[in-house]
Amino acid sequence: MHTFDRNATVFVVDGDMGTSESVAAMVRLMGLKAEVFETAEDFLAGHHHHQPGCVIADLRLCGMSGTSLLAAMRADRSQMPFILMTAFADVEVAVKVMVRGAMTVIEKPYRDQHLWDQIVRALQQDRDQRALSSRRKMLMASIQDLSDEEREILTMMVSDNPNKVISSRLQISLRTVDHRRAEILAKLGIRNLKSLIWHLGGIGWPAEKLKGSEPALTAMQ
Repeated sequence: MHTFDRNATVFVVDGDMGTSESVAAMVRLMGLKAEVFETAEDFLAGHHHHQPGCVIADLRLCGMSGTSLLAAMRADRSQMPFILMTAFADVEVAVKVMVRGAMTVIEKPYRDQHLWDQIVRALQQDRDQRALSSRRKMLMASIQDLSDEEREILTMMVSDNPNKVISSRLQISLRTVDHRRAEILAKLGIRNLKSLIWHLGGIGWPAEKLKGSEPALTAMQ
């Protein structure tokens, strides 16, 4: 059984209303919300690309093309999963849109099951991305709440400085270093140093740039 964000919407952008309404009907039949737009401009005007969900867009639209829509979304920092549909698919088009961040390219006429499988994949990806973004914001906030000394220790920890070095530089005992390290991990909600380094890499290392910076939207486990 699939679980989705209850606010997730499948946005269908296609000048062929027969196709777009058919896709929307299938989505609604599965218990999800769907909205239809004839042009990319109409879709972007409502800032829908920052909402939970995914986009299914035709390559050839009146006005802005499907590939231009994808470029505009990514330029506006939208990470919404994007499915391109086209009756004119070729390798060059597929490579181009995948490089720009499309999840997949589906050739028309499409098979309902194949399209549905990709929608499920897209909505799960969107859910995971939003959860990831939330985790990053929480980590950033936790780092901001650390004391100056704790941030200094954090910097040395992830730079692979042994406890003896931290102790010498800060003029504190090894026992105190151990205690502070454990406290920092607990405050950040992270279990060990390896995981800490991975998470900090995901929000934009080096540590000197963490304070006041926006987390990058790169992959993090």
